[in-house]
Amino acid sequence: MNAENKVKIQQEGALGSIISLLKSPNEQTLIYASEALRHLSMNAQNKEEIERAGALPLLVELLSCPIDEVQEHVAVCLQNLSVNANNKIRIVQVGGLPALIELLRSRNKKVQAQGVVALRNLSVNADNKVYIVDEGALPPLIALLRSQDENIQEQACGTIWSLSVNADNRPRIVQEGGLPSLITLLRHANEKIQELAVLAIRNISTTDENKIKIVRLGGLPPLIGILRSTNMRVVEQAAGTLWSLSVSEENQIKIVQEDGLQLLVSLLRSPNENVVEQAAGCIRNLSMNDENDIKVVREGGLPPLIYLLGYPDPNIQEHAVVTLRNLSVNSDNKVMIVGEGALPPLISLLRSPYERIQEHAVVTLRNLSLNAENEVMIVQEGGLPPLVDLMLTQNERLQEHAVVAIRNLSVNEQNEVDIVAEGALAPIINLLRVPNEDLQEHAAGALANLSSNPMNKIRIVNDGALPPLIALLRSPDELVVEQAVMCMRNLSASPENRARIVAEGALPRLTSLLRSPVDKIQEAAAGAIRNLSGENEDSVAGEGGIALLIALLRSTSESTQEQAASALWSLSTNERNQGKIVSEGGIAPLKDCLRSPNKKVQEQCVGIIRNLSMNEANEIPMMEEGVLPPLIELLRSLNERIQEHAAVALRNLSMHPRCKLQMVQDGVMEPLVGLMRSPLQIIQEHTVVCIRNLSMALDNVITIMENDALPPLIGMLRHHDPKIQEHAAVAIRNLSVHDECEAKVVAEGALPPLIYLLRHEIKTVQEQAVGALRNLSVIPENKNRISKEGGIPPLILLLKSNVDKIQELAAFSIHNLSAGSIVNQHNIVRDGGLVPLISLLSSRNESTVEQAIGALRNITLVDENKLKLVAEGGLLPVLTLLRFDREAIQEHATGTVWNLSTHPENELKIVQEGALPPLIKLLRSRNVLIARQACGALRNISVNEEAREDIVDEGGLSAVILLLKSTDAGTLEHASVLLRNLSVPANNKDKIAKEGGLAACVDLLSSKHELVLPHVAGVLRNLTVIDAYQIQIVRDGALPPLIALMSNPEDDVAEQAVTTIRNLSANPSLDVKLVRDGVVPPLVHLLRSPNPSVQEQA
Repeated sequence: MNAENKVKIQQEGALGSIISLLKSPNEQTLIYASEALRHLSMNAQNKEEIERAGALPLLVELLSCPIDEVQEHVAVCLQNLSVNANNKIRIVQVGGLPALIELLRSRNKKVQAQGVVALRNLSVNADNKVYIVDEGALPPLIALLRSQDENIQEQACGTIWSLSVNADNRPRIVQEGGLPSLITLLRHANEKIQELAVLAIRNISTTDENKIKIVRLGGLPPLIGILRSTNMRVVEQAAGTLWSLSVSEENQIKIVQEDGLQLLVSLLRSPNENVVEQAAGCIRNLSMNDENDIKVVREGGLPPLIYLLGYPDPNIQEHAVVTLRNLSVNSDNKVMIVGEGALPPLISLLRSPYERIQEHAVVTLRNLSLNAENEVMIVQEGGLPPLVDLMLTQNERLQEHAVVAIRNLSVNEQNEVDIVAEGALAPIINLLRVPNEDLQEHAAGALANLSSNPMNKIRIVNDGALPPLIALLRSPDELVVEQAVMCMRNLSASPENRARIVAEGALPRLTSLLRSPVDKIQEAAAGAIRNLSGENEDSVAGEGGIALLIALLRSTSESTQEQAASALWSLSTNERNQGKIVSEGGIAPLKDCLRSPNKKVQEQCVGIIRNLSMNEANEIPMMEEGVLPPLIELLRSLNERIQEHAAVALRNLSMHPRCKLQMVQDGVMEPLVGLMRSPLQIIQEHTVVCIRNLSMALDNVITIMENDALPPLIGMLRHHDPKIQEHAAVAIRNLSVHDECEAKVVAEGALPPLIYLLRHEIKTVQEQAVGALRNLSVIPENKNRISKEGGIPPLILLLKSNVDKIQELAAFSIHNLSAGSIVNQHNIVRDGGLVPLISLLSSRNESTVEQAIGALRNITLVDENKLKLVAEGGLLPVLTLLRFDREAIQEHATGTVWNLSTHPENELKIVQEGALPPLIKLLRSRNVLIARQACGALRNISVNEEAREDIVDEGGLSAVILLLKSTDAGTLEHASVLLRNLSVPANNKDKIAKEGGLAACVDLLSSKHELVLPHVAGVLRNLTVIDAYQIQIVRDGALPPLIALMSNPEDDVAEQAVTTIRNLSANPSLDVKLVRDGVVPPLVHLLRSPNPSVQEQA
């Protein structure tokens, strides 16, 4: 047992004797000899000497000894010896494996333990790994994984790990059922066993098949659980295993589902570099799966990944940058990656000494540059110089990614300038000449973007881009051609470049590209030709020209038709070309192509028709050539672009009065109504504009309504696009002009959205909505509905609009609502409408003034409003309008004053504000209503005693007396009452007589208008208190009618007549005349009158 003795025993030559005793038949001797060798074999030098002394064959043989003690000592001895590298080989050579393997099945735990340790030692040798498995060691080893002895479990697990280093052994371990037991050991409390199990599983996981099996057998949860361990060795191996498993797409999802991502992200911050590398490698793989893009970011992966971009270990740098490269494909992540500060380290990595890292960094920037915000940030963070440098390298992959990033960045207008300023043009143009079609494509694409800038167009040409670009137009790669021709289209937009492009010989090739099967190439080539045709029309015609393109529309080849249509489509955007296409006979073949089975041909031709329809001169020729029916049919196309072009063409054509009617006759309404429900907003807009135009023709209105256009139009009032709201409001406004439609528009629910639009922030929308309400507010049933729906407050607000037309329409609507509705007359004032209406009386817009005074006229029919208007300072502005030279305004103004004058408190105020002169002047108006209302107002004012003489003093008598000859009953009544009131003051009596008032009143005593009689009799009654006039009225023939009036059934008439007779009877010179003319009988009769006043006067 003593270490020194172990050496001395060997030095003294005892080994040979002890080894020879291994052959002893004596059981005790065998025990002692094997035990002695067991102890001696612990010494390193003795390990070799024992083997040289030939002990191995005997020891191997004794492994089968039935004596447990001998078996145990021998197993330990071989275990010790197997540590030696040479012995590992020799033990196997002498046939030790079968016996050692058999020990694994021993019932003696100690023997089992020594056997498995010996095998573990032997398995370190590469060849032995194969021999051990071939000898059938796997089943018992796997069985020992389930041993109750932790040491045995550990050694068995370590052996399997060692064996799994050999790739050929891995499937055999799985086949023998080793995986379930290994996975179970991942949860072992012994960290060493955990570590060995995870090492073995990590090795086994290298094959695609095993990656799936490990996960399906439940390996993920315990592996992920180990990531929480504080033992970094175990964590490292678990993370490494997960890295291996994560190569499988199926596992990439499951690792995240099992909550492995969060732990892996946390390990990115580990102080252990190996752990960081394993975790970063795993996350790199996980990020390859689209489903995990967002999840890595959500779990907080960005900050540590970005930090790792600056890690000193290039492998970790690579994992981090590749992960960000993968994450940057997701559009949401693009912004977040930049937001977390990734740009500076990424840009720094563009100058990494490792090309693979440079490549991943530039691809990441390439991906990030697809975001508009990032386009700016990348340039601001200094990304352009290293990208330009990468285009100058000899590595074509780096060149390609760099030029793609530049291409993406060049979408931004400011970047277009900065890229050129950083000297990128020369390397980009050089890449056009590299015999690599991918590079050519992206370089041409970058130039196509950069050439959007006016200054760059010229720089690109000046820096020599034309020859290689024109050469690329002949490239066999369509993507290269596409980018090159798009660049040519942009360059040709600059007048300075056009002559040079033609001089370089581009036109023939551009023309030939009209036959390309690629739509974008056709479009760009046609666009280039369109640009060049301004100064080179003859050349364009010589290379194909408009006439040739039209002829090709009749080709039996759909491809040829498509190419011709594409060119014409581009050319037709030019107004001059629009006329040429029509004059060259283009309408007929274009019409035929609208029915082509080729949807692209249909689209292009309807696009041309759309452009042609923008020219007013083409509208009638197109209608007469029969374009309308196929255009209408295309509204039903399943191709939304075709629908859009057809809708725009019809929208344009619907501006012409004849086309409006013809389109409706040809059945346009049904498909148009259907398209209002299109999911595409642009189609909705064109459709509703078309219906708006059609609704301007009164003959179309009923048809539009019959085709159920109203519900979707009303629905569009709630659209999120203000333009569509406006057009729908115009259409409804037009429809509501028709008498039969007003009620239906309201019944279909148009009021709430129209009223809502009154508060819209866009004035044109407001205008159309209030215009519609103006029309709808005409009929009585709508007035109340508008009020109940809350229409009055927003209409009042619009009275204050800074847009003249809106004010006018709002005033018009208020005017309508106030007509005939006492409720609305109250509500308008209650909701604050009085002050803005008064304010509008000073508007420069006469129509606005007319509607405002009209509304006030209606409002002042309500007694309380009469005083409120005056209190709000409305009297003077109203009176000012009496002098307006527009009859409609005068009419409303006089009506308003008439209404105001019915309130006693206003009578004197109206006079004081100077109303008498204009009112008196208006008594002579040729407009009967104005004269009547002015007279009515003066009639009311004259009730006030102070005003009676003022009216006469202002020269009102002659006009009033003149009105006594009016044929209008209302005017006649007002005039007679007014004169009756004026005849009360003594000062006025002579003036009335001098102005001819007596004769006029005498004439009216025989009037058929009963309402006039008491008032003219009253005037005579008042005047006959003066003797001179008593004789005069008798001379004028007043007696007969006065005597007749005493018998009038109306007490007021009879009273005025008998009182006048009483006044006349006071004059002695008239007694005989009165009696002779028959005054006595009616007087006697009146003595029996039930009216005391009449009795008294009689």
